[in-house]
Amino acid sequence: MAFGENNAALCQPVDPPLILRVAVPVPLRRLFDYLPPESPETRILRPGMRVEVPFGRRRKVGILVEISKDSGVEPARLKRAFSVLDEAPLLSGDDLKLLSWASRYYHHPIGEALAAAFTTLLRRGESAATEPCRRLCTDLVACSDTEALVKRAPRQAEMLRSLLEAPDGLPAKALAVLDRSWRGTAEALVRKGLAVWREGVPTAVPVCPTVTGEGPRLNPDQETAMAAVAESFDAYRAFLLEGVTGSGKTEVYIR
Repeated sequence: MAFGENNAALCQPVDPPLILRVAVPVPLRRLFDYLPPESPETRILRPGMRVEVPFGRRRKVGILVEISKDSGVEPARLKRAFSVLDEAPLLSGDDLKLLSWASRYYHHPIGEALAAAFTTLLRRGESAATEPCRRLCTDLVACSDTEALVKRAPRQAEMLRSLLEAPDGLPAKALAVLDRSWRGTAEALVRKGLAVWREGVPTAVPVCPTVTGEGPRLNPDQETAMAAVAESFDAYRAFLLEGVTGSGKTEVYIR
């Protein structure tokens, strides 16, 4: 009985290895299969992460698109990825779906299509984490202190006015634009207790200003065009909006 039990234990099937299906930025219309990295620090793998992989004699930064247990290549012949570069996916499931569609629609290699979604530094494998930034800040809420500085220290007064208009403070690059001798000016404000250096992640700058108000009232032709496009939001269709300059085409697009 003991022999049979040991035999049964020895005959238990072994789980197949995970296969990483990676989009490598090369002019080839396919994904490439790799084994996960051997490092014990390997993070939880999810589609949308960047992985560094061997490709010929080079190292490439690819995008993990799928995780599978099957491959058209024998696992023993598959190369192993070097590392996982991200703590979390940089591309969501919807991002991958959209970019994969664009790759098919424009007949462009999937690896190059996905890579185009990243900045140059991310394509090179640089960290996606936002680094803390040293910023000069002020806690003053009025310009009374600047008036006293105008006659005696106009550069300090100008910098303090700029700080009052920047709730998150100003980094060194912005200070350099204000004043070529910004270091001395900034340290003078710090010594006087009018400003302080702080470390932190800068607040993201909005891509475009917020539009407020209802906007102009649409005319009947604009209403008809907008309704036709809105009815097709769940499907892919193309529309041509025809009209002379100033007829209101842009307002339909905005709506």
